[in-house]
Amino acid sequence: MKTPLVGRMTSFANAHPDIENVEVEYKQTWFVYVQKPGESDIKKLTGVHDIQPIIPCCNEKCHDGGLNIEEIISIMADSKKAELVDQTRQCMGHEGRNAYDSCPNHFKYSIRITYKKDKKS
Repeated sequence: MKTPLVGRMTSFANAHPDIENVEVEYKQTWFVYVQKPGESDIKKLTGVHDIQPIIPCCNEKCHDGGLNIEEIISIMADSKKAELVDQTRQCMGHEGRNAYDSCPNHFKYSIRITYKKDKKS
């Protein structure tokens, strides 16, 4: 796996030179199967210059939360996977002082990657 972008002074494009374009669609919900309180609209990130390492959690009580999208894309890029559709992951944060009180937010997401074509001499 490539060196993660988090904590590094580099751009996403420099960290992933083989990726031409990335499209990320995501939505946050408070619980996996409940889609009323706390539901947000679908958001889109497009292009290698628009990708941020962590998509922040919208829960005001959440600490150190979000979705580590750069890690997911790095794993996809290592195996040259082009698409990941309708995935769900719990926020990596916690509420309150106790790190064991997991944030109830979930991220529903899809990722599409276009790779640069190999130039053959």
